[in-house]
Amino acid sequence: MPVSSFQEIRDKVRRAIRDTNGLLWDDSGLDRIINEAQREYSILSGSLVGSYDIESPEGGVSDAPGDFIEPIKFIGSDNFEKPLYSWKYLHVRYPDFRAITGTEIDGIITDFDGYGKIRLFPIIPAGVQVGRLYYKRLPVLNVIETTNTEAIEMHSLFQVFLLSDHRSAESYFNRFIESVNKESSVQRGLKTNSHIRRGRFF
Repeated sequence: MPVSSFQEIRDKVRRAIRDTNGLLWDDSGLDRIINEAQREYSILSGSLVGSYDIESPEGGVSDAPGDFIEPIKFIGSDNFEKPLYSWKYLHVRYPDFRAITGTEIDGIITDFDGYGKIRLFPIIPAGVQVGRLYYKRLPVLNVIETTNTEAIEMHSLFQVFLLSDHRSAESYFNRFIESVNKESSVQRGLKTNSHIRRGRFF
């Protein structure tokens, strides 16, 4: 069944490719493309934010939600922000930081146990509410969650023309990137090096 909230975007895409009757792309095909466009948008823009409460697991490592992209900040149960540690930083100070135990959480590690894994530092007894993690997230399937529908339209057209090997694909991709850049003030593109600023909090 077609996604009702996608109707306006489907119509704009069809007008752009001169397929107003849906002979080339049916609704379900365009819905898949629109979902993928919003997914790419959320990864690049980081504009969708989720949060969840963390309870200390046995062994100190738990799974992030399925829509997790990357952490933004962690607020402990004491309402103070805790560090997002790099495992390399901890390894210098505690060669086997995985064996360190304690009674209170000092911070969390997201770059050691694999993508989507959250490690508490130090390890504390299981079953304790330790705080809330805020993170960049993926969109909900079949729901338009951004106000920047122009970016979604441009990426949808990029996909359509890419699949047909049309020379317009690169042009629509660059327009998608330009639309995202307006929000994040980051230079990106098919032929541009990334200038994204990243950092670790110690």
